[in-house]
Amino acid sequence: MQPEAELGINGILTQALMGKYGWADTRVEASALRTREQLKQLPNSPYTVSTLWSLATYHHVAGNRADVRSVTDELVETADTSGDVGLKAAAAAMMGIRYRADGQYVESAETLERALQLYDPEQHRTYGMEFGLDIRAWAAGTLGIVRWFTGESTEAVRYVDDAFSWAHHLNHIPSLGIALLSRALLHQHRGAREAAREAADELLELADKYGLPAYSAYGKVIHCWATDNTALALEILDGLRGIGCRLGMPFYTSLAADAEARNGSLEAAIQRIDNCLALCRENDERNYAPELYRRRALYLLEAHPAGHAAIERDLEQAVALSRANGMRRTEAEALSSLLQLFGDAVGQRDHRLRDLIAQCPDMADLGFEVPL
Repeated sequence: MQPEAELGINGILTQALMGKYGWADTRVEASALRTREQLKQLPNSPYTVSTLWSLATYHHVAGNRADVRSVTDELVETADTSGDVGLKAAAAAMMGIRYRADGQYVESAETLERALQLYDPEQHRTYGMEFGLDIRAWAAGTLGIVRWFTGESTEAVRYVDDAFSWAHHLNHIPSLGIALLSRALLHQHRGAREAAREAADELLELADKYGLPAYSAYGKVIHCWATDNTALALEILDGLRGIGCRLGMPFYTSLAADAEARNGSLEAAIQRIDNCLALCRENDERNYAPELYRRRALYLLEAHPAGHAAIERDLEQAVALSRANGMRRTEAEALSSLLQLFGDAVGQRDHRLRDLIAQCPDMADLGFEVPL
């Protein structure tokens, strides 16, 4: 078999393995590494971009952040050199997804929007087959989550809805799965338990019908959050780690803390958040850390209302990190809590919160308390 043909076949195999066993399964790793070696011998192959895309996807879900950064840098350089608009769209989508995991929300939004602008619905509609996931579906779904945290809830819903509508139109099952996962995640971030459960159920139905274990696992975790089934959620997360999926573990594990807090087990919830923050450092995945500090402060407030120093410290950390990340919603929520609990001796918190609400009118109706 010619090396070029073998490279193309291995690319198809990698995508098939991702669908059957999960994006970060050891068999996916072996296939991805094999194609990586082949690329070294065929640097100008037309399969270079799709191969790098698959490699980036593997490393992304496996939580290999340094490898994701290296491969996506190479992916963007290769796509830019090719001059092909579709390949540039693919590279921008993966770069935006990388930025989001790295906690760079502003850069993520800008890059994902660029990917969507470059994507041509007619010319690039086959990319789901070539890359394993449709670029528009994954980019729009991710952008919806990003926009939620940047404080633009209307845009968040619009992008997540677009991801679902487009994936449904294409009838590309993995892309429909990623769109449904984005929808379930958005409802979870909104705190809409019933809507999150419904979206998770739809995702589970799809995953069970087509045999998609990773989608099934993530859908079950969100379903468990909506139904307060902490024990099952933790068991499923262990299973995900068992198939190599480390992406998002600080966030997904923290859902158990939410359920524990609702059930009055506040000390367990606080310890869970501590463990999640340790995971952020261990996995070099910081995109949810500001929310973890904010949530720990709220759990501490409920468990130890006299422990003001620790509560204020966590809220200040949430403010600092979310401002650095461009997470205006988290920053506004943490500032609102600081104002309510500790006031504002010099007016800086008040001024910043008013500025955030002015930047993001969608947040004006969320009940942030700004003293007059």
